[in-house]
Amino acid sequence: MISYNNLFVGTVVGFVVSAILVTAARFPVIATPSEAPFLDRLTGGTRLFWRERELRGLMGLNLVVATTTAMVVVNTVVLVQGLLGRSQTDVALMLAVYGAGSMVVAIAVPNLLDRTSDHRVMLTGGMALPVLLASAAGVIAWTDGTGRWAGLLILWFLIGSATSAVLTPSARLLRRNSTEATRPAVFASQFSLSHLCFLVTYPVAGTLGAALGLSAVALVLTVLGAVGAVVAAATWLRGEKPGVDDDDTVAPATLVG
Repeated sequence: MISYNNLFVGTVVGFVVSAILVTAARFPVIATPSEAPFLDRLTGGTRLFWRERELRGLMGLNLVVATTTAMVVVNTVVLVQGLLGRSQTDVALMLAVYGAGSMVVAIAVPNLLDRTSDHRVMLTGGMALPVLLASAAGVIAWTDGTGRWAGLLILWFLIGSATSAVLTPSARLLRRNSTEATRPAVFASQFSLSHLCFLVTYPVAGTLGAALGLSAVALVLTVLGAVGAVVAAATWLRGEKPGVDDDDTVAPATLVG
C-alpha cells in the first residue's frame, strides 16, 4: 500500500507517539519488596510457574502457540513465493489474514469471558491449533492452484483466531496466580518461557522445512503442538477450575516472534 521508506517513517512516528504516551502515564506506587538473593530473584517466577497448576497448563499452551507461530512467521513467505509462485503482495495478504483472525477474536474474547471460563476458551484455541496445522499440511500436500491458495488463506485466518483465543486471556491467569510483589517476575517468566518454546520451534520450522518440505514440517509441528495441548488439558482438567475475579481484566493479545 505504501513504499518501504514511508513505512519506516510511519514506524518512527509510532515510536514517538508510544514514547509520549508512556511518559504521560502514571504508574501505581508499589512497595519495593525486600532484597532477595540473586538466584532466588532469577528463578522465582519460573518456580512459581511450576508450583501453580494454572501456570503449568499455560506452559503447555505456550508450546502449542509456538508451533503454529513458527509455521506462520518462518514459512509463510516460503509457502507463498516458493511453493505457490505468488507475489510479495500475496505474502503481505496472507499475513494480514492471519492478523485479522487474531484481532477479531481478541476483540470478541472479553465479552465471551463474561459467559464462560478462561480455561474453556484457551483450551478450545489450544486444541484447535494442532488440528488446523495438520489441515494445512493436507492442503499443501493434496491440493494445488487456486484451491491451495484459498485453503491456506482460510486456515491462516483460523490459526490467527485460535492463537488469539489462547493468548488474550493469558494475562488473567498470570494476574490470578501472582501478588503485587511477584507479578513482575511472573510476567517476565511468561515472556521467557514462551520464547524458550520459540527457540525450539523456529529452527524446527526453518531447518526441517528446507530438508523435508513444508507439508512434512507442518506435521512435525503438529505433533509438538498436540503434546502441549494434551499437557495443558491434563493439567487443567484435574480438580475444579478456579473462579474468575470480578475485577479481572483482559490484556490485548500480543504476538511476539
